Amino acid sequence: MYVGSDDDHLYALDAGTGALLWRYKTGGNVWSSPAVPRGVVYVGSEDNHLYALDAGTGDLLSRYGTGDWVLSSPTVSGGVVYVGSLDGHLYALDADTGDLLWRYETGDDVRSSPTVASGVVFVGSVDDHLYALLASPPR
Repeated sequence: MYVGSDDDHLYALDAGTGALLWRYKTGGNVWSSPAVPRGVVYVGSEDNHLYALDAGTGDLLSRYGTGDWVLSSPTVSGGVVYVGSLDGHLYALDADTGDLLWRYETGDDVRSSPTVASGVVFVGSVDDHLYALLASPPR
């Protein structure tokens, strides 16, 4: 089980006993819910970063900096991590490398968590709009 905290840490706990397995210190509070596909924990932080950590050890695999806090919970689909930021963007990052694939600017903060269905990413923004974007836009 993976839990973020307002003490700048992500904690990995044994789901059966609650015993601490590992903890990782970010540079800010962790409010987003982690996504954990294929042995990698993706989680955002108030330090303006999305982290990718090894689910078993807590070792840092990659870190991507956005322009503001990452309160949105990441969604992983088709080898891509989608996450919103308070800088008003939805980010699409390569799940293996953490490299930016694309970003889309909305009219305000993106606090909601994206979801992917039938090749479309849906995400809401504080600008009172729901966005439907191609998951893999042409390059």
